[in-house]
Amino acid sequence: MWVASRRANFLSKRVTFKSLEKPNAVLAFLRDQGFSKAHIAKLVGAAPQILFYNPEKILLPKIEFFSSIWVSRSELTKNLSANHNLLRSSLKNKILPLYHCLKSMYGTDDRLTSPRIWRAVYFSKDPTKNPASNIAVLRELGVRESCIRLLMTRHPAAVMVNDNRFREVVYEVKNMGFDHLKSTFVLALYARFGMRNRLNWERCCEVYRSWGWSEDLVRNAYGKDPNCMLISEQKLSRMMDFLVNKMGLNSQTVARYPVILHLSLDKRIIPRGSVIHLLRLKGFIRWYTRLYSIFIPGEKYFLSKFVIPYEKQVPQLRDVYQGKMGIFDV
Repeated sequence: MWVASRRANFLSKRVTFKSLEKPNAVLAFLRDQGFSKAHIAKLVGAAPQILFYNPEKILLPKIEFFSSIWVSRSELTKNLSANHNLLRSSLKNKILPLYHCLKSMYGTDDRLTSPRIWRAVYFSKDPTKNPASNIAVLRELGVRESCIRLLMTRHPAAVMVNDNRFREVVYEVKNMGFDHLKSTFVLALYARFGMRNRLNWERCCEVYRSWGWSEDLVRNAYGKDPNCMLISEQKLSRMMDFLVNKMGLNSQTVARYPVILHLSLDKRIIPRGSVIHLLRLKGFIRWYTRLYSIFIPGEKYFLSKFVIPYEKQVPQLRDVYQGKMGIFDV
């Protein structure tokens, strides 16, 4: 039989307790609220300070609130144990303002209860931060409600940052030429917040410039797909090396299709690029400049378009596609 004191004794190796009375009370409370042993272990293992909270005054009001949006007890305990900051954040100053902010945007929409949105609380370092003030900045600028909802739905953590930092980045993106009436504006915001700091942003730009991209090309690529600035320097370098040096592409051509830079180099870019390169060398196809049609469609389409029709003429094609043979071994 699982005994609360055993878990408290285990955690005492990580935190110092003057007495096990309070931690045992918290553990018993969580168990009574329907948390499984695994959920409790995950929750207090990640945030042992919860064991010092007053169950009735601090934990219960939050659990009662989240019970109102996550009706299922299993969904409630799963989400709270996976996002411990939801129990650590201020109900009055953070959770309720976030809820009312979401309700004003979504009404009774199911997205109001989306764990993805509530996970934004987890990523916020400020226990009192709520997104209302940052959303007000977007509305003040004239950003459409549909775009704000897009940002909240896909990248909620972006609006949980420091107010001054948020306003600074908003106007920085606007000054870069992004239209605040289009969805790319909020996607560009997310990309800027996704970079850890300005130095990382500059390093990313430096990689692109090293491959011959002008400032305008970098800006245009960012405008088409802001997430192209979230790719690691190492992956960018390997990707450009293959596309330019191995496949023979012009780097400016790559700049027109920044979305392909997110794809897996080893699982998609190299296999497909090798097939295209081989077919071109054998004279079966002309060079493709529309990289989107090569790398974006599903595997079934690619096989039917570029592999199956040429297998008899190029027996090695399947092996090249599957990585069993390199294009320089043919």
